[in-house]
Amino acid sequence: MTRLGTMKDRLGQALPDMNRRNILIGGGAAAGLALAWGFWPRVDTPAINIAPGEQVLGTFLKIGTDGHITVLCPQAELGQGSYTMIAHLVADELGADWRTVAVEPAPLSSAYANRLLLDEDAGQITPRMGVPDALAEFGGWRRLMLNDGASAMLTGGSTSMRMFEAPVRESAALARALLCMAAADRWDVDWQSCEAADGFVTHGQQRLRFGDLASAAALLDPPSFAPLRAPGTGPLVGQSLPRLDLPSKIDGSFNFAGDVRLPDMVFASIRQGPIGDSSLKRYDLAAAGRVPGFISAVRHGRWVAAIATNSWAAQRALNAMNPTFSSIGQRADSAVIDRRLKAAMAGNDGARIIDEGAIADAFDGRTVLSADYVIAPALHAQLETRTATAAPDNGRMRLWFATQAPGRCRAAVAAALGVSESNITVFPMPGGGNSGASMAHDIAIQ
Repeated sequence: MTRLGTMKDRLGQALPDMNRRNILIGGGAAAGLALAWGFWPRVDTPAINIAPGEQVLGTFLKIGTDGHITVLCPQAELGQGSYTMIAHLVADELGADWRTVAVEPAPLSSAYANRLLLDEDAGQITPRMGVPDALAEFGGWRRLMLNDGASAMLTGGSTSMRMFEAPVRESAALARALLCMAAADRWDVDWQSCEAADGFVTHGQQRLRFGDLASAAALLDPPSFAPLRAPGTGPLVGQSLPRLDLPSKIDGSFNFAGDVRLPDMVFASIRQGPIGDSSLKRYDLAAAGRVPGFISAVRHGRWVAAIATNSWAAQRALNAMNPTFSSIGQRADSAVIDRRLKAAMAGNDGARIIDEGAIADAFDGRTVLSADYVIAPALHAQLETRTATAAPDNGRMRLWFATQAPGRCRAAVAAALGVSESNITVFPMPGGGNSGASMAHDIAIQ
């Protein structure tokens, strides 16, 4: 699909040179080299969908013959602005007209793996001090191998800019070079003397639209190295650009997972059991049957769903069911949690993580003022109701869901259904908030 994604670009790091000296340093055993290469994590070429007239010019962008530019965003849009940020990076490095830029979610592929987040998460549980560099590099390689494929597509940890700025800019720079090369072929000039800005490639008084060059550019081989602009010299640097999702969020046309509508679609409302070891005890199916529009009920170990022709009927039927649950052991209770926390703080059964200096010596002979501050935990509950839409299709399943880990969501749903991941298609939807809730896939599984 794309010829811009060299192995170095896609892995985000240089592969080891496979020369005789390095092979000998590595041990000299051909079997050992073959084994290591066999376990090396593969980076697949993303299966990018293209519309008529579009050309793929890199892992992160497509250009249409009408001049529109579509940026493929690997990060979930949860209100934090990832769609606009990634698109801004592409447009600035490419020299695009911001008015022609649009965004769509990137397809599931290891080409969009967030290795930085994997590395930082592992760093929280892996000691770094005193660990030899070679061992740390092996640990990073192992984490990448174990998370090979689309499972490494992750949004979180404030890593979107830090992880993707470099690969996104490099991809856009190579695309800009290809456009300049295509224009230079027509003008019979050196492509490096051409400029790209506002959606045009120019050379003196000559200029051509990106859309007029996209088809020819897609047939060319890119330069060996991405000709990045000097820092701060991009045409869009310093401009306060409008967010791409702002107009549709203002007029209400911005689609979330709960806005998806399909032919012959039914709606479900689910009552979950209490947190803890709880199970569904009973519910009144006959009462639900008296609600107009009610179709059926789906019972699970710790939840029950009412299915109806519309969401209002589903909610009314669920309330009419009046499901009750039984719990084993003590249920979660805020008062109990607070009481135990205070007892732990006042007692000596806690474990001090860091002990440095002597507080008693510093306070000796001084008046001590103290106060207790209690802050409630941040609930992972956003204004948007967690919603998923699923459509079976001849043994396959299409799923619309707001997820920070679309590859892992696909794997979880496939495991729940007992089918191959290749039978599950996930359409990553924007989410109405973050706080990590979209890392969970229980709603998609339900």
